[in-house]
Amino acid sequence: MSDRKRILFLCTGNSARSQMAEALLRHLGGDRYEVASAGVAPTSVRREAIEVMGELGIDISSHRSKSVDDFVGSEFDYVVTVCDNANEQCPVFPGRTQRLHWSFDDPAAAEGDELARLAVFRRVRDEIHSRLRLFLANNQTQSPLACDLTAIPADQREAHLVKSRELFSQFQEFRELPDGYQFRFASLPNLITRLAEFISLEKLCCPFLNFAIKVDAEDGPVWLRLSGREGVKAFIREEIGLLGRVIW
Repeated sequence: MSDRKRILFLCTGNSARSQMAEALLRHLGGDRYEVASAGVAPTSVRREAIEVMGELGIDISSHRSKSVDDFVGSEFDYVVTVCDNANEQCPVFPGRTQRLHWSFDDPAAAEGDELARLAVFRRVRDEIHSRLRLFLANNQTQSPLACDLTAIPADQREAHLVKSRELFSQFQEFRELPDGYQFRFASLPNLITRLAEFISLEKLCCPFLNFAIKVDAEDGPVWLRLSGREGVKAFIREEIGLLGRVIW
């Protein structure tokens, strides 16, 4: 039997708030949670929700809006309503389901031009993210093995992703360690500075990783070591793959 907690997020249309909550918890909680979302009157996933989640590197473009009726009779550890309408219409679920209500503004109701609407979607996204971090802190003893890009200042996220891809496109060798991997980099201009900048931001979004820079000898090869607790090796392989390189 799985030890993962099962969580269902509900809102009216399953178009924005519950979709973002589902994707954020799946991202932040790793394999600790089995997450779904639904609506009491489902419509379609909002383009703005897809865009602002994409800014965090989370792709929900393949998500679809689902009806809460699809889940009636299913057992969940938590059912979380993220709007007042869903809270009032939420059906009864079997078992020891714990009902939680987190009320967030409906970003789909935002007025103004596209920039103004996107700003509201970002605000609601970040409010949901903050609430989920609190939920995780109260329900876990260890942080999940998941990269939390929202921990990096918003004005530095995109540049950090670009620089990380550039950096890891140029490692020449990797070695597997008992608790991680180390990477040998080509001789690049300002390499030590670039690695230090990478580490300073990665520590914010991946606090479970340990980092070390090693120079074999004067002007010798430079190695970056990434290590951590159980499960980190699989995380590193996946993340380096997302940056455009594959390691086995």
